[in-house]
This record gives sequence, structure tokens and C-alpha cells, in this order.
Amino acid sequence: MNAPDILYFPEFYHYGSTRVGDTTFSYECYDHEDRLLRGDALKNTDNIEEIFFVKSFADGRYPGGGNVSPPVFTKKVLAFTKVDKLSWKEKNMADHSITELTEYPDKITRTDTTTSINRTTGLQQLTIRKYYKVAGAK
Repeated sequence: MNAPDILYFPEFYHYGSTRVGDTTFSYECYDHEDRLLRGDALKNTDNIEEIFFVKSFADGRYPGGGNVSPPVFTKKVLAFTKVDKLSWKEKNMADHSITELTEYPDKITRTDTTTSINRTTGLQQLTIRKYYKVAGAK
């Protein structure tokens, strides 16, 4: 096994998606040129300009049956814009409220790990993601 990758992210972010019924919640990260960044490939937040918390769901009015899937709608629920090294602006897309957020990278709130196999070497790679406190006031 290779040495583990230890990555740090703000606590509002998660690299994976969560599914509840027909609804999927996920995060989309974009760089300063509006290029979509793969969440599972991120090593830090240095290149991230904006993070969206996204809700995707199937059209419940669509008639079932057949080989055709119902259309999927995607809605951006929250937008997090990087202001500087230790701060973000959170925008609630429903009511357009804005919250100034400050990072506290020395205060870890949760940790998760994943193991993958390097297809070239066949070695296992452990990735440890540590999420740190972010706080703000409206």
C-alpha cells in the first residue's frame, strides 16, 4: 500500500453523493475558469472558485414503463464562493440570503476514508479526508 493521501476540506463539502428515494444530493466544484472539477479527484480547495450543493430528481409526473427513463431535473440549492484563503460566501438559492463563512482548518469536525486500487501498479491507495469547521453569521 502506498502512503495515504490526507486531504482537508471545509465541513460543508463532501466528495460523494447521497441518494434519498429518487433524489440525489451532491456537490459540484468549479475552478476560476468555470471548469467542472471531479470531486473524487480533488486534493485540496486551492483551485476551487465555487462549490454548489445540488439536488437532482426524476420528474414524478412522467409515465412509467418502457425503456425510456424519466427526465431528471437538477437544482442548485446552495452556492459557496471562495472569497480568500480562509473565507467563503454562502448563498441560499431559495431566499437569496448570503452568509459570510470563516474556515477553522485546525478544528476537524469529521473524517472519512476510502481505499482504491491503482490500475497501473495494482497497489492499494488509502485516502483520508478531514473536514474542518466553518462558521458564520447572517
